[in-house]
Amino acid sequence: MWAEMACDLAVLYPSKRNHITLVQSRRLMPRFHPALHDLVLKRFDELGVKTVLGVRAEVPEGGYEAVNERGGGEVKLVDGRALKADYVVRRSLLSPCATSSSFADSSTPTRAQIHALGQSPNSQLLSSSLPSAVLPSRYVRVSPSLLVAPTAPTEASTVNQRIFALGDVADSGAPKAARPAIMGQAPLVARNIARVLAPHPEHTPAVELETHTPGPAAIHLTLGHVDSVVFRNPRASGTDERGEPRWEGEPEVRWRDDGVEDMGIESVWERRIPGFVTGPQSYHL
Repeated sequence: MWAEMACDLAVLYPSKRNHITLVQSRRLMPRFHPALHDLVLKRFDELGVKTVLGVRAEVPEGGYEAVNERGGGEVKLVDGRALKADYVVRRSLLSPCATSSSFADSSTPTRAQIHALGQSPNSQLLSSSLPSAVLPSRYVRVSPSLLVAPTAPTEASTVNQRIFALGDVADSGAPKAARPAIMGQAPLVARNIARVLAPHPEHTPAVELETHTPGPAAIHLTLGHVDSVVFRNPRASGTDERGEPRWEGEPEVRWRDDGVEDMGIESVWERRIPGFVTGPQSYHL
């Protein structure tokens, strides 16, 4: 995530702190309560990371490879302003961001540029067999029981309580993170599959399935190599006239000093693939 990358750069290269600027078309962390925006912005201030909000970067045809090959160049913003970058790194993240020096009205010298692209759901498996189940956003349309839910009648009869989708690819209303899929959706889908496969009298109508109710979005966000925050949205009831959630209460915020780099990711590797990781050199880019 670009916020984590900006903080890592500032911590790893303290002499470059004043040369890091993030360009974001909306507020920071827009899927979360505005308190997370304020929290991340405060951390950026502590680390010397600058932000330019409410504007996008124009991506040239073919990307920024040509800029890198000639040792730097200009990155234009859609409002006519520009950043001059020594190097542009393309990452598959959530929002546009950049590292630069101070930002001026027209052209600003920049140490490096990190361009972040939106993630694309991998729903190609259904795009040919059940195309009406794939939304324009490429997420898979699902019912509250996480059954794939095509709108075409012929495709719906094909599904017949036999195809489920969960996790990031499913348009379930749940936040796009591992925990909701692992802790909530996967056990529910397993129980529903067991219900469907259980013996039923002939001509039994559709089996009654459990339904999934998404909880508030939450994130464990690193804001430096050892500093992190656990943030959970409050519940929301509908949206206001601007399309923003109507929050009920305040978010849950817990600051953490993990004492080890990267939230102790080595222990995760060790649990999943024992012996594969021998130190940071095994997974650092």
